[in-house]
Amino acid sequence: MDINQDNRINVSIAQQRPALSKLNIASTFFSTSTSTLLFTSTLIFILFLTGCAGTQEVKRRYLWPPLPDTPVIEWVGTYSSQLDFPKSGTEAFLESVVGSEPDYLRKPWGVASDGNGKMYVTDPQNADVKVFDMNKKTMTPFLEEEEALFKVPIGVALDASGNIYISDSNKHRIFVFSSDKKPLFNIGEDGKLNGPTGLAVDDERKRLYIVNSRNNNIAVYDLKGNFLFTFSGPGTWPGRMNYPTDLDIDSKGNIVVADAMNARVQIFGPDGKFINRFGQRGDGLTDFQLIKGIAVDKKTDNIYVVDGRGDRFIIFSKSGEPLLAVGRTASASKRQSPGGFSIPQDISIDKNGAVYVVDSINGRVQVFQIIDEEWLRKNPLK
Repeated sequence: MDINQDNRINVSIAQQRPALSKLNIASTFFSTSTSTLLFTSTLIFILFLTGCAGTQEVKRRYLWPPLPDTPVIEWVGTYSSQLDFPKSGTEAFLESVVGSEPDYLRKPWGVASDGNGKMYVTDPQNADVKVFDMNKKTMTPFLEEEEALFKVPIGVALDASGNIYISDSNKHRIFVFSSDKKPLFNIGEDGKLNGPTGLAVDDERKRLYIVNSRNNNIAVYDLKGNFLFTFSGPGTWPGRMNYPTDLDIDSKGNIVVADAMNARVQIFGPDGKFINRFGQRGDGLTDFQLIKGIAVDKKTDNIYVVDGRGDRFIIFSKSGEPLLAVGRTASASKRQSPGGFSIPQDISIDKNGAVYVVDSINGRVQVFQIIDEEWLRKNPLK
C-alpha cells in the first residue's frame, strides 16, 4: 500500500442553507394581547426556519489514501467544547437567546473512549479531565465539584468494568475511579512511580501497565493496585529506554512502547521480555522526529504511532512495516482542518475502530474511523 501523508478527498458539495431574513415586529398599533400573539407567531416562525436550516448539514468526506486506492481511514469530526456537538436550528436559536460561555480544552494530552459514547480527555493546562458524552451531546468536567485533585493529569485508560485510571505526572500517582466516577484507590504511594504518563490495561491478565517516564521503565500493577514488577531501564540498546511516553497492549498481551528519545517503538512480552524494535530518527515520511503516543488496533495488531513534531500519525504492521501516514501541519484557529495537526500528543483506538488523536496545540481531539466492511455498509463510498 502506498504511503500518503496528506491525502483527502471531498466527496460531496456543500448544500445551500436558506437565509433567514430579519423580521420586524411592529406592535405600536396593536393591543397588548395582539402584540403578544404576533410575537409568539413570529418566534414560532423563526424556530421553524432555523429548524429547517439545522437539518441541512454540509457533508464532506476526508479519506486516506484517496480514491482510486482503497481508503483505510476516514475523518469523522473534531471536539474541543460543547459547541462541537451538532444542534438543530431550534437548539442553536434557544442557546443564542439564553446565552452561555462554553468551556474549552486548552492543551489536551491523553484520550480514551469506552466505545459506548464516552470520551475522556486529560487537559493538564486546565488541571482537569473532560468527559465528552456523544449520546447526551455534552462536555462536562470529570469531577462535578471544583475539587483540586489533579495537578498535571496526563494518561487515561479504562478497564473492561468501566473503571477509569488517570495518571498525574506531578503527583506521581494513578487515581482510580469507578465507572460512575467514585474514587476507588490510588497507586504510587509505594514510591515506585516517577513522572507516570501513558497507561494501558490488560484485562485478560488483570494488569495495569504504567509508563514510568523519569525512571525509563514500565511499572506493572494488578487491577487492585498491588505492585507486581518493573522492566527495562535507561539506555539505548535493545530493551532499554530513553524517556518513554506511552504504551498499549496487542491482542496477544504483548506490550508496545513509544520509546520517545530513542526514536523507536519497542515490543515486549507480557512478562517484560524484549521481543522486537523498529523505527529511526529522521525527517522521512515514516521516520520519527518525536514520538508522543501509541495505540494498537486489536483486530489487526497494526500499530499507530503519533509523531508530535511531524504533525501526523503513522500506521505500521505488527512487524514494523510502514503502511500509511496521516496528517500535516495546520492551525485550526479559523477552520476545521481535518487531518491537520499542531503537536499531536496521544492516540487511542476503541472497540469500534474509532481512532482518537489529541491535537494538543489546536486544543482539540480529532476522531477518525478505521474503514472496514461494517463501516462501508453503513457509509458506502459513492
